[in-house]
Amino acid sequence: MILVVPLIAVLLVFAALNTRAGWLVEEEFQEFIGPAIVAFGLWLSMMSTALRKRLIDVWFVGLFASLLCRELHFVGTSTGIYIALIVLFVSGSILRERLPEFYQRSLPISLLVGGFSTYAIAVTIDAAWWRFLPEFRMWRVQVEETLESTGHLLILAAVIAVIAQRSYADSITKR
Repeated sequence: MILVVPLIAVLLVFAALNTRAGWLVEEEFQEFIGPAIVAFGLWLSMMSTALRKRLIDVWFVGLFASLLCRELHFVGTSTGIYIALIVLFVSGSILRERLPEFYQRSLPISLLVGGFSTYAIAVTIDAAWWRFLPEFRMWRVQVEETLESTGHLLILAAVIAVIAQRSYADSITKR
């Protein structure tokens, strides 16, 4: 089930390659939209942290800050992103009792797992693990960049789901 989103994204890339929509999967567009998605996620998480002061928002700030550093290709971020992700996941696991708005709801978890699964497949494509597939060199960059952006969108959707569910819960409580 985890592979459904990446598979759909790959199929859409191949469908778009030879159409007028091909610019959506081109490297230049993806190199712009990827950091923009991550920067928006960072901003949204920071605003939510400022307004709600909840630990899950701080966790998402750390996640998006790490992803943005990686997307902007700062020196050391190729390895640093993996260290940051390990720290974030270990801390999130240790603090799970203090993160009920995340762990008690399946939608944010599903979106986050889907996002990281999609991102992981993009990393394997970038590392040329799939070079045995036909015409790999022809579609490698488009698929890798599009999967990366799709992963970012899913992670952003997880943040939005946490904020929306929390806002809904707050509105119910106030009645």
